[in-house]
Amino acid sequence: MISDSVKLFQFDCETYASRPGKHFWTPRDLLGECIYKAVLGGAKVVIVDISINEQVPVYVYNNKIMNENDELLKYLHMAGKIAKENDASIIFSQIQGEKPIEIFFNQMDEYEKIKDVFIKGFSSVYLNPGD
Repeated sequence: MISDSVKLFQFDCETYASRPGKHFWTPRDLLGECIYKAVLGGAKVVIVDISINEQVPVYVYNNKIMNENDELLKYLHMAGKIAKENDASIIFSQIQGEKPIEIFFNQMDEYEKIKDVFIKGFSSVYLNPGD
């Protein structure tokens, strides 16, 4: 352990398997909720080591239309507002050659007011294709 003040959120195989998207995408609603709770809990830096520059499909689950993209944007908007107030940052992985992550974020309400808390970075996980 590096420090008691460092926390790690991970999605396990059961989380992926229990979701309608299975292993095809990271559950956007859960990802957004984790980011929001980390910032709400006082995190000064949240590092998201998952590429989210593409939207996931809208689908029907238990007779309900599910749009994880909207849920993610809702949580990111709330997290961004809190991060701005607390001088915190949310860093997202960006693979070289991918679509810019801003394509996704530009759909967020009031993005211009909070965009400086969202930072693009390169992840070491993505640098090694064997990982």
